[in-house]
Amino acid sequence: MALSISSTFALTACSEEEEDHVVVCPNNGMATTLGAVGDTVSGSIIINGSTSLGSTNLYSVGFEYSTDKNMKQGVVALTSQDFDGKDFTVVITNPQANTAYYYRARVRMNALEEFVGKTRVVYTDSICHVDTVKTAAANADLKVKNTDGTHVYIEGEDGNNENMNVVTNETDASVTRLEMPRIDTRYDYICHKLSNGDVNYTLLYDKEKMHAVWSAYTYDSKNSQKNWSSRTDAWRGEPFYDGNRDYQLGTSTFKGYDRGHIVGSAERYYSKEANEQTFYMSNMSPMISAFNQKYWGVVEDRARDEWGRGTVTKNGGVLYIAKGGTIDDGNTLGYCSLYTTNGKIVSVAIPKYYWLACLYIDNNGNARSIGFWMEHKDYKNTDKDFLDKLAKNSACSIDELEERTGLDFFCNLRDDDEDIIESSFNANSWGL
Repeated sequence: MALSISSTFALTACSEEEEDHVVVCPNNGMATTLGAVGDTVSGSIIINGSTSLGSTNLYSVGFEYSTDKNMKQGVVALTSQDFDGKDFTVVITNPQANTAYYYRARVRMNALEEFVGKTRVVYTDSICHVDTVKTAAANADLKVKNTDGTHVYIEGEDGNNENMNVVTNETDASVTRLEMPRIDTRYDYICHKLSNGDVNYTLLYDKEKMHAVWSAYTYDSKNSQKNWSSRTDAWRGEPFYDGNRDYQLGTSTFKGYDRGHIVGSAERYYSKEANEQTFYMSNMSPMISAFNQKYWGVVEDRARDEWGRGTVTKNGGVLYIAKGGTIDDGNTLGYCSLYTTNGKIVSVAIPKYYWLACLYIDNNGNARSIGFWMEHKDYKNTDKDFLDKLAKNSACSIDELEERTGLDFFCNLRDDDEDIIESSFNANSWGL
């Protein structure tokens, strides 16, 4: 594997009076991957072929990169290639630590005439990994589409994403991951990472309602693994509030309700540490016991076992999940009291509905989505047929779920993709 930069460009003619010229422009938003953090780096570009545009013959196309912004000492990788809509990759061999690598597309019309694309930059950190935050900031005009800790996806000028999350002083690059709903700055954004730097899950927390607005996480080839096999029961106040314990719930039980996990304990068996983090009290919701133990699982368990570990382990791809309960005014069952870790009595919202949003993208980039909306109550019927119907009747499109919750799911998708993916769902494709 390699530390690589790959982009898609297209060749287009200029105005009619300059139709003998060719320029480099983004194709479909120029989705750029700055990738493979921590990989051993080696390799080079080897692409063969030829092309022409109108009557203009291309001599060669490709990329060049350099530690010098003006490319005075650039490593040029030019080859003949049908450049229209193709992917090109530059592999940086033995990258240096704390270094800026500049790169750009380059087209040579003949031995003398050349055209180049806009110069971009990728930064390395102290251990030669991609510095994702610095790289994202430097390419702000392209907009960061997603950062998953391993790759950075950047959307080009032609891409349209008006509602995407942006990195601020109160957040980090994790807000650009695909599972993220739109960040509402009235609430606290919290990202729980493992000691190896992997994102475990994230949440948006309402300090007035003392409850998460939503939590978000993924199932991928790594975190779908079961390297741990049991609940750790590592109950703890939210570490984010260690310095402000007025908002740090203690570990007492909710009177009359279960401490219901939003991100389930059984959903994070990748490691002991991953499981322990699910026992933070910010991840708890006051749930009617029967609902928690019998009914919510008809969708939650399927998301975990069938669509998460099952599909991802068997077929690859990534399952993106956002999950939560309604805590907005008019959509609660009331409040229950709990002590904070400094002895303060606070009121915790009890959701009237619980919801779940799923987006699955396979290894070929094909996507499907589904939402679920379920009333928080004891249905007093555990027959299999009833439970199957409950799951199916709770299903809805992401668009419908957004209307009901007032949230904007999967906002880091390109707008045109988001519009299509979220508009409908196919129950059969999810086994319902």
